[in-house]
Amino acid sequence: MKRKLLSMLFVVVLCLSLAVSAFAVSGADIYDEADLLSTQEETQLAEKLSEIGEEFDAQIVVMTVTSTSGNIDAYIEDKFDSMNMGYGENRDGVLLLVCMESREYRILSNGYASEAIDLSQIDAIGEAIVSDLSDGNYAAAFDEFADQCEYYL
Repeated sequence: MKRKLLSMLFVVVLCLSLAVSAFAVSGADIYDEADLLSTQEETQLAEKLSEIGEEFDAQIVVMTVTSTSGNIDAYIEDKFDSMNMGYGENRDGVLLLVCMESREYRILSNGYASEAIDLSQIDAIGEAIVSDLSDGNYAAAFDEFADQCEYYL
């Protein structure tokens, strides 16, 4: 009886740990340090980013920070590299970084994604999201960013 109970407990703990791991992976495309999104908005956006990423084999990431402590361009490149973002050996991906302190954003594309989303497309994506960012409609801006990435990829 003890053995059965212990086995059952082990199965429950294993299932719970797998569920937590799966949740952590699904949220890996959003890093909302500045806490701009509600839990529901974050969940919906994570699903959308994941679907687009899977469809095009490119990681699509949204990151918000309170401060970059300096140059935002160096910061976004450092984050992309240090967090090992992007899929595959070419690290295919697109990263949107929003800094609240400086009220700036940057978009970085890498690998094959940089062929589909070059500087002119980055400018177009920026134009599509800047008014929502300025108005504080962050969920709408991030949703539009995802739509634009899907379009260009």
